[in-house]
Amino acid sequence: MSLNTLLSSAYSPTTASEVHSSIAYKPLRLHPTTIPPPPPAPPSKPLTAAQKRAQKIHQIPKSVPPSTLHALHALWSNYAADLLRPTSSLAVAAQLMASAEFVGARMEVVRSACPSLVGIVGVCVVERRGVVYIACEETGRVRGVGKGVCVLRVEVGGGKEGEGRKVFEVHGRRFLVRAGERGGKKFKGRGMLEL
Repeated sequence: MSLNTLLSSAYSPTTASEVHSSIAYKPLRLHPTTIPPPPPAPPSKPLTAAQKRAQKIHQIPKSVPPSTLHALHALWSNYAADLLRPTSSLAVAAQLMASAEFVGARMEVVRSACPSLVGIVGVCVVERRGVVYIACEETGRVRGVGKGVCVLRVEVGGGKEGEGRKVFEVHGRRFLVRAGERGGKKFKGRGMLEL
């Protein structure tokens, strides 16, 4: 039975001719068509300043849990030990520590032009161009200490001094640069500064 006889038996002659003309020239697909792949995602753009403020990316926390501080300091201790391992002289070690990263280091404010800052001990959680944020290990409270007015003590390694333990005094006025910029900078040995 042909298509024309089937349509003429089911429909009136005018309707049958309309149906025949509408389906006669359509392609017959023997295999299902594949779905085209979705277009690639556009490259991600960096966040704008307003988005960074909204997400509080650069905001310093008021407190840090002590367990986080211990883990951060353990990570920094391994970093400092690897950094100072090939050196035996203190001059070379001081040069390496001058360009080191201090986030995670246990710091103590030894001298300061502001007497209320002397004696602050804790782990450095954020370092900016002119400020070091130190979190107390017991309470986790974060305090900002200006670099320009302080001398900070940093200890590397454990045990007694000379037996793998090194103590460095960092003059904040010499480090008034960001940590990333300090990595490529050469520091010269200079005398003590007045605060």
